Amino acid sequence: MATKPSYPFVRPLIPGVEKGTDVQGIKRAFSRIGLIPWVKFDNIYNKKLEAAVTKFQWSHDIEGTGKYGEATHKALVAAKAVAPHSGETSFDAYAGELLWNEYTKRHEDPALAKARELLTICKKFTGSYLYGGGHGVPLAKIEYDDELDCSASSCKGLYDVDLYDGPYATNSTGLESYGDAGRGRYVTIHANWEHVWIEFTLPDGWYRFDTSPHGCGPRGPRVRTCHRFSDSFISRHPKGM
Repeated sequence: MATKPSYPFVRPLIPGVEKGTDVQGIKRAFSRIGLIPWVKFDNIYNKKLEAAVTKFQWSHDIEGTGKYGEATHKALVAAKAVAPHSGETSFDAYAGELLWNEYTKRHEDPALAKARELLTICKKFTGSYLYGGGHGVPLAKIEYDDELDCSASSCKGLYDVDLYDGPYATNSTGLESYGDAGRGRYVTIHANWEHVWIEFTLPDGWYRFDTSPHGCGPRGPRVRTCHRFSDSFISRHPKGM
């Protein structure tokens, strides 16, 4: 598997291009190598940055067009900072975050973004387990610290990211027919007549939203990293995920 780059190339840039945090990150890098002053950088690709890009290109055997492309980005990533950051890379960690923020916004699979959104919601649950807890209550009124069972907490998580048509939670048997059949690329709902849990298979890791600990944490709806067998469950997934 290829190593995830610290400083991804986001997109070609010229004056007038849509604003983005990648532009701010690139300005930081050019400042660190001494081609533009260190100021409070905005996210606009302006004439001053174009001039710095052109100068940098000519000094690195790249045609001086002022257009920031992949070859220029590769050369900038390899460039070294000047004093007071001598010996460091042109991009610092914060500039890397700015690049990745824009890259994710423009390139991430919408289904993966939705899966991450669901995982973020699932991490908010802190309540204890209660058999039948959350049923008969509108999902919109359930709180993350309420006492809930497996199906109510699963339905609540899905509901809050628009992946479940409420207004009330179904039981685990009802979730045996949720969404599409089979495992999903990023999210899988494992359900049978007595239990349901959600599996996340993301590029950055594997997670399980479950009321049963199976070696990870207390009983109650939680995001866990300990695996459990799914052979006795029917696997379903949100459409497209």
